[in-house]
Amino acid sequence: RGRHHQHLFPHHELLLVGRFAALAEAVDVHALQRDAVVAGGLQRPHGAEAAAQRLPEPADLVPALELQHRLAGPPRLVELPMKITDLPPVDVVAISHSHYDHLDLESLVEIHRLYHPVFVVPLGVKAILAEAGITGVIELDWYQYVDLPASGTAQSMRIHCTPARHFSNRSLADRNETLWAGWMFEAPEKNERVFFAGDTGYSPHFAEIKARLGVPTLAILPIGAYLPRWFMREVHVDPEEAIQAFLDLGAEHFLAMHWGTFDLADEAILDPMHNTRAAAERLGLPADRVHILPIGGQVAD
Repeated sequence: RGRHHQHLFPHHELLLVGRFAALAEAVDVHALQRDAVVAGGLQRPHGAEAAAQRLPEPADLVPALELQHRLAGPPRLVELPMKITDLPPVDVVAISHSHYDHLDLESLVEIHRLYHPVFVVPLGVKAILAEAGITGVIELDWYQYVDLPASGTAQSMRIHCTPARHFSNRSLADRNETLWAGWMFEAPEKNERVFFAGDTGYSPHFAEIKARLGVPTLAILPIGAYLPRWFMREVHVDPEEAIQAFLDLGAEHFLAMHWGTFDLADEAILDPMHNTRAAAERLGLPADRVHILPIGGQVAD
């Protein structure tokens, strides 16, 4: 795996692990010294409060839905493609926000026990992990970054916390007390980037991320849980908006996530796949740039 690669993103080999996760086989920071990672440089041009003024707070989604998911939750529609113990060494875990379907503490505790990775999280989320005994957590605001130094054959990597349009809570009493975010993974020496959007509605923040951080080689974007639009528009892009976000970012490749695992919205479970492909075709995007994988599917470029 990565120790034998000569640069950070040598051939963009990815495995779609689940609705919200894509495992990048080509990234190797396993040998990094943890103290050096935690001491990495941070930059704060402006904080989340200023950024939030540009991104309107989402409509008041019924908080009971979050409580229902926590207490019972919808069943998985597909099997996990692998167990946590079958993963290759996990070096960095990036968490987008605190919702239970994006932050499963049981899984994170097991990953921490087995692999001791660095966890990068938005503001306020570190405390949730700390309560579960998870260490090695770096908490960032929008447009802060942390530098992971080179080690062995692995090149240095910079991880930027980026804006998203969403909300957070894990109960009825903690709405929006923690931040939500996306992540840009950058290999500065190679001028290569991978963008993970997190859970998000559409807004000008995609174009802003491109302007501030550069064009990603790969954009991992959500495509599901978007109907009804009056209810979901503020917090979840639909397939057309996902393709527009891809164009706003100017990325070379699109990888779809956030669909096909849980039935959380009104669209049919396969509609995100069909509608994203249709939107890409209408805009003349080549099929070899738009990747919509089954759970457990792989793509290598």
